[in-house]
Amino acid sequence: MGIPNNRIAITGLPIRSNFWVQKNKQEMRQKLKLRDIPTIMLMGGGLGLGGIQKLTHALLRWKEEIQVIICTGNNEHLRSFFRRDEKFHHPIFIY
Repeated sequence: MGIPNNRIAITGLPIRSNFWVQKNKQEMRQKLKLRDIPTIMLMGGGLGLGGIQKLTHALLRWKEEIQVIICTGNNEHLRSFFRRDEKFHHPIFIY
């Protein structure tokens, strides 16, 4: 696209090195107070993915036994939506 090679840097995602350290699943479940059932984590990034509310409702209808972890970051609107929504009959964890 006309950009000189010396102006392009391939860096990958900025993640901590301990991200790659394998943890004991049962210990982590206890620490996070998660049940031993299928778990889905939803994250939208700094600008927000959008549609996380609809996606969550669809996921909870998809499977009988499931738990969802939702990372809201600084999105107070999304966090307050999930805290006040009483329609969930599945475990929902907000971080």
